[in-house]
Formats: sequence, structure tokens, C-alpha cells
Amino acid sequence: MSNYDQNLLLAINETYKQLFAPDHYDRKRSSKKVDQLHYTIQRHLDMELSGSGFELFSKITDKSEKKVHGYYFDKKTDISVYDNRTKQMVATIEFKWLMSSVQKNTVNSITNMIGESTNIRKTGLKTYWIYCIRNVTPVYNNGGLITSTYKIDENFIDKYRSMYKDNLNSDVNLPNALCLNIIKDDVEMGKLKSKRELEVAYDQYCKEDKLNVGFDKNVELEINGLYINNYNKFIKMICEDIKNGKSK
Repeated sequence: MSNYDQNLLLAINETYKQLFAPDHYDRKRSSKKVDQLHYTIQRHLDMELSGSGFELFSKITDKSEKKVHGYYFDKKTDISVYDNRTKQMVATIEFKWLMSSVQKNTVNSITNMIGESTNIRKTGLKTYWIYCIRNVTPVYNNGGLITSTYKIDENFIDKYRSMYKDNLNSDVNLPNALCLNIIKDDVEMGKLKSKRELEVAYDQYCKEDKLNVGFDKNVELEINGLYINNYNKFIKMICEDIKNGKSK
């Protein structure tokens, strides 16, 4: 396993520790829960782009997110890449962390991704998206009880595979490249009955430093601009793509 893959998994582990520690329950929906992941991704990009005339910005290192002036609407971006020569933004990197209701929200997630990608790419900028998704996620009712679980399956993968089945370099409706990281860990989701039980289970694993986080190797794919559980290749590829598009 590459260093980038290992670093990402370590950052996910640390995110779990912050997210499920008792003193963090009251802010579990805060965007701060993924700060460590944003920083890790930015660091990996920075290592690959080092010395090539680009600069990275994010709220983690710069205290605020840069705003991209989209074709239809302006939007803050998770990580932005600037060409030092022109002082212009050339690419954005967006990160999404999905822990529950994945099946219910799949269509909404794809719709939002298409809309935001179109808004950015029609301006001539590149955009790359990264998802981290647990391989088994809970489905809650309004009272916080787990009514069922959803396991990432071929139907889920096929939705993304069908979008990237052709070479879509000229298609502005999708990210220039998309990385889906399907994550597994030790918590047995099928034995839990509520959101509270889930929080306690993760907290206990994290306290004892026994939570093992890894990629679900039953799900792996690389096709055109789609990378599933190939984070290392994705990072290297998008950095080459950014460098190849540099202003002359």
C-alpha cells in the first residue's frame, strides 16, 4: 500500500476519534469534522505539485475557503489550485464524507455533483472530486433508530461506472476525475440498534486504539477518470493533469 493510501486511512481513523469522542457529540455535524482529511489531501497534492509553480489554498491552511466564480453561481471550494505565474485559479478539489443514508441520498449526491461540476468546468477550470464512503452504512428513522443497513454493491458502482464509461474529457457535466474511497472498519453495523449505540461503539474502539480502517478491496475500479479505491493513482494522475494544463 502506498504512503498516500496509508496517510488517508490514518486521517480517517483520526477523524473517527474526533467525531465520536463524547466531548465532540455536540458538533458532529460541524464541517470541522473533516478538517484532518482536507489537510491530508492538500498535503498529498502539495507533495506532487511541489516545484511546479502551483499554490494550494484551503480553510485549513489559510483560515478561509477560496471562492470560485462559477458560470452560473459563485461557490466556496474545499481546496483550490492557483498558477503562480498567472495568479489565476486553475483547479478545484472537492471532498465529500458520507456516513449514513447513502442509498437514500445517492441520486441527490450525483445531481449535486453534476450541477457543481458543470458550474465550474464551463468557466474553463478543472475540478476533481473525492468521496469517502463507509462500505456499510446505517439507515435511520426520525428517532435515530437504525431501521436497516445499506452495503455498497454493484448497483451503486454501476451508477458511476456508466457515467465514466466513455472518455469524457470534453464533457463539462462531470468532474475531470472522481475518486470513490469505499472504507471498511471493525464496527459491526448489523448489530447496532440506534445512532447512540453507533457512537458508543466507535468511541470504545477509538479509546482502546483498536479501530482498523481499510479500503474494501472487494470494490476496486479504474476506468477513464473514475478511480474506486485507487486514491494513490488518483492523486498522481490529477497532479499530472494540472501540470499539463499549466499556462505557457
